[in-house]
Amino acid sequence: MTRALFPRLVAASVGLALVLACGGVAPDLDQKKKVRTDRVTFEHPGNWTAGFEPDRIEGLFMGIHEIEGGESAMVFLTIYDATAPFDAGDIADMYMDALPGELGGIGLKQTGRSAVKRQLNGVEADGVEVHFSADLLGIEVPHTLQVFTMLSESHSATVITQIADEDIGTEQPGIDLVLDTVKLQ
Repeated sequence: MTRALFPRLVAASVGLALVLACGGVAPDLDQKKKVRTDRVTFEHPGNWTAGFEPDRIEGLFMGIHEIEGGESAMVFLTIYDATAPFDAGDIADMYMDALPGELGGIGLKQTGRSAVKRQLNGVEADGVEVHFSADLLGIEVPHTLQVFTMLSESHSATVITQIADEDIGTEQPGIDLVLDTVKLQ
């Protein structure tokens, strides 16, 4: 993965600046929406939005599915027509390096980092969790970023989640729905 991909991905995180009044919005798990493409399928809460941006980098297909919901929950699924695995730690570093510039230079302070495991559609995945605070008009707003990678016979993917810590109790079930149902084709 090249660093050139991250400005587009991280630009979607501009919504981070709007989380001053976090409180969370419960995901509508009764009205799930299903997204199915020739490369990936997943479900998301009915009151969340999902967008898609396809691209080609040096001839390689790359598509970013951007799922947003509630006040601060975001999931980015980046699908590649390649079977080369990516390192979750490297992806987390690139994301965190690009984020301040995409948010107009707002101050970020990384407060923790650890290895994590989680099920992605029933398959255990290794990942990285990064805790950071965003300085929004002098108020420190703690966030959690998680990065995982997936691999199938014909595609690879990076999975990035980001949420304000104070919204985890309310909005995490929406992130869980996406991660529990994501499947590479």
